[in-house]
Amino acid sequence: SFTINLKYIKMVGFASLPTAVGSNIIGEWIELKDLSKLDCAYCNHSTRIAYLNYCQSATLKTEIIELKSLQLMQWFIYRHLKFQKLSTWLLKWQEVTDDLLSELLADTGSHIKTLRLLPFGQPVSKKRLNINKIIAEYCVNVVELDVVSGGMNDDEIAPVFNSLKHIQYLSVKENLITSKSFYILARNSSNLTSLRMFFLQVCDKALTALAGNCPALHTLFINNCRHITRKGVSSLTETTPHLTVLSLNVPNLTDTDIIAISSHCPQLHTIHIIRAGSVTDTAIQAIVCHCSQLRTVYIDNCSLISSGYCLFRNLHELLISTSTTLTDTMVVAIVANNPFLRYLTLINCSILTSASVLSICLLYTSPSPRDRQKS
Repeated sequence: SFTINLKYIKMVGFASLPTAVGSNIIGEWIELKDLSKLDCAYCNHSTRIAYLNYCQSATLKTEIIELKSLQLMQWFIYRHLKFQKLSTWLLKWQEVTDDLLSELLADTGSHIKTLRLLPFGQPVSKKRLNINKIIAEYCVNVVELDVVSGGMNDDEIAPVFNSLKHIQYLSVKENLITSKSFYILARNSSNLTSLRMFFLQVCDKALTALAGNCPALHTLFINNCRHITRKGVSSLTETTPHLTVLSLNVPNLTDTDIIAISSHCPQLHTIHIIRAGSVTDTAIQAIVCHCSQLRTVYIDNCSLISSGYCLFRNLHELLISTSTTLTDTMVVAIVANNPFLRYLTLINCSILTSASVLSICLLYTSPSPRDRQKS
């Protein structure tokens, strides 16, 4: 008896693989890309049977399973396969969809940890609501939910948000849900560690509802939610002291807001500040002062930041985009001040010249002081 600590094995032409290898070993070794082709994946009948036996007795740790058709659901139901990751993104509703989905999830729903919601071509309202009610009834242990683009409204998402007792990761993109849904979510958000919001119609009330209810939150993305303002951001970040990753594309952010965030969230190691035209070097100074663990910084379209870029220390990754103030001299200072910098991305910085590139090359080929600091 021994343990093999392998992460990935690709096996080709395994018709002669003996059944004696054991169904558990086979199950752990072979990564399935498309479970629906499993029946024709093995030339050796005994080996195929052994693997199917494993599939029925264990929870498959595969990539996300896309429910694309009724035939695929029937295939899973017939074999009583259990899996952890499910997507209904491509599922098209037909008359028997609800019944088949209920039968499938009654068997495997409690095992599902990752869920990607929203049938892309799905009819809205009652049919979509029925599917979500079925999912909410059986998928009670979901920890990761991704609500992808497609126009989900409050009534349709409500059953799922009500059922999320263990949710840790939530990403919602380009949907019609409002702050009303986040009042429901707030009741189940005590374990929430990651929240990503993109192109939503929600307002500050959504963040206010979550404030104080998700103390474990460490990742927060708020991008292009045009009704969320600095007020909503402040209400949430004041109650999330363990925040480590923050990405903000929020209108009218000021130095005062960034200073408050850096004070309340000293564990930040990644920060993205996007289209914050009122933020200046003063805000950067506060971030550097309060957030000693900062390693990744993205600053995009913040026209009033200039010499503040040179204040950063010990960064591993820096992206500066659409800057009219960044000079060749500043770039040299940035590289010199951050000896562990692995990625430096400069996009649309209008006054930079080739001299900055030459200077960076010289700094990286010089034996000191960079090498001494690395050692």
